[in-house]
Order: sequence, then structure tokens, then C-alpha cells
Amino acid sequence: MAYAADLRGYGNTVIIDHGEGYLSVYTGLSSLSVGAGGTVVAQQTLGTSGTLPGGEQGLYFEIRYRNRPMNPLAWLR
Repeated sequence: MAYAADLRGYGNTVIIDHGEGYLSVYTGLSSLSVGAGGTVVAQQTLGTSGTLPGGEQGLYFEIRYRNRPMNPLAWLR
């Protein structure tokens, strides 16, 4: 896990380093269930969805490869 804390302008944020240049980013969490430096496994709860900084309800999810955003639809089942 690369980051799990409040990130100014984004609220509670979790960033997972998947290796080989891939990161996943999750913001809009009202609470966190993980900590920075820990290990996460498939289907583990990262936190509770809440309100995004713009006031919208829900979770923001992003995949990055070498620090460039990718379309996450290919990664979702």
C-alpha cells in the first residue's frame, strides 16, 4: 500500500501500488479500513464510501500506469 490517509482536496484516499508501474487510486471514503505500508488482498475492504470533495456521493476510482490515468473499465468485472 502506497498511501492511506486524508489527501488535501480529495479527502480520505487509498493508493495501492500493484507493481510494474500500476497504481489504483480510491477517494471519497468516509472512513479507512487500511493503513499505509500494509498489504491488501483481493476483496478486502479499503474503507467506507462517502462524499467526494465536490459534494457528490460515491467513490472515485482510478487506475494509473507510469503516472498516467487509464480507463478503468477494462479492469472491472
